[in-house]
Amino acid sequence: MLGLFRRRSAAAVPPRELSFSERYAPPPPGLLRRTLRALLELSRALLALTVLVAVAYLGWLAVTWSERLSDPPAAPATVRLPGAKPVELTLDSADGTRLHATYVPAKGKSDATIVLVHDWGASGATMLARDGRTVWQGANLLALDLRGHGRSAGRATLGPAEAEDVAAAVAEAVRRGARRVVIVGEGLGAVAGLAAAESEPQVAAVVAVSPYLRLVQEVERRMTDEAVAAAQPGSWAVLLGLLFRAGRDVSATDAEAVLPRLDVPTFVVAAAEDRLLPEDTLRQLVAERTGLEVWLVAGAQRETIRQTAGREYAQRLRAFLDRHLSRKKTP
Repeated sequence: MLGLFRRRSAAAVPPRELSFSERYAPPPPGLLRRTLRALLELSRALLALTVLVAVAYLGWLAVTWSERLSDPPAAPATVRLPGAKPVELTLDSADGTRLHATYVPAKGKSDATIVLVHDWGASGATMLARDGRTVWQGANLLALDLRGHGRSAGRATLGPAEAEDVAAAVAEAVRRGARRVVIVGEGLGAVAGLAAAESEPQVAAVVAVSPYLRLVQEVERRMTDEAVAAAQPGSWAVLLGLLFRAGRDVSATDAEAVLPRLDVPTFVVAAAEDRLLPEDTLRQLVAERTGLEVWLVAGAQRETIRQTAGREYAQRLRAFLDRHLSRKKTP
C-alpha cells in the first residue's frame, strides 16, 4: 500500500522538459578560458590607454613646440660694418606687422640692392656680421629682421608670412632706387626669399644658404637634435599647431615646391652632410630647372658651411653676385 502511494506520487509529478538554450548551452568556461578572456579585456584596456597617452603626448608637442617656434630666442640687434653709415628703417608687411631693417648704402652710387634674410632664431644683424663684408661690393645692403625676430613685431610662421616680410623689404629697396635686387637668405630666410622671388619682378637672383626642402623635415630635425621622443609623428603634430597659430598653410612655401617653379637665377649652397638636402634630390632639381646652381660644401654640416668652405665661400658668393647684379628680371 505504501509503495503504491509512492509510485503514484512520483508519477503525479512529471519531469520538466529542458529548454533549447539549456539543452545546447556551452559548458561553463574553464580556468584557461577565463584567463584568456581576462587577458583579452586587459589588452583592450591597455591599447585604449596607449592611444589616449599617444594622442595627449602629440597634442602636448603640438602646443609647446608650435609656441616655441613661433617665439624665437633673442638675437643680436646691431652690428657695425667699418666705413658703413647704416640707416634704421621701419617697414610694414602685407598684414600690417611692423618690421625692422637696417639699410647700408653702397660706398658709391648704385642702383642694386642685396637683401639679407636670416635664419630662424637669428636677425638682420646676424646676417650683416656673417655676409655683410662679403657681399658689400658696390651694392646697397638691406638687412631685414623677420617677424618675431630682432626688433620686428609679430610671431614667426616659418614660411608664408616671412615671404611677405621679404617682399616688403624688396619693395623698400625699390622705393629707395634699386632697379635690381638680389636676395641672400639662410635657412628660414632662404625659404622665404625663394618664395618672395616668385612674385617680385625686381628680384634678379637668389642665394639660398641651407634652405630646407620641407618644413616638416626641418621641425623633425630640430626635435631629433634635442632627443624628443616620437619626433617623426610629432613633427606633423607641430605643423598642425603652427597652422592653427598662423591661420594659414605653413608648408605652402616649402622650397621643394617653389624651386621647380622659380624662373630667376638661383644659387643653393648646401652642406654635404645636411640630411635635409640630399645630393640626389638637389641634382634632380638642377636637371629639371635651368638657372639653378648647387654647391655642395664637402665635409660641412649646415651650421659650419662658412667655416668649412673658408675663402671659397666668399669667392663663389661674389662671383654669383657679380654675374647677376647687372641683370634685371624681365616682368
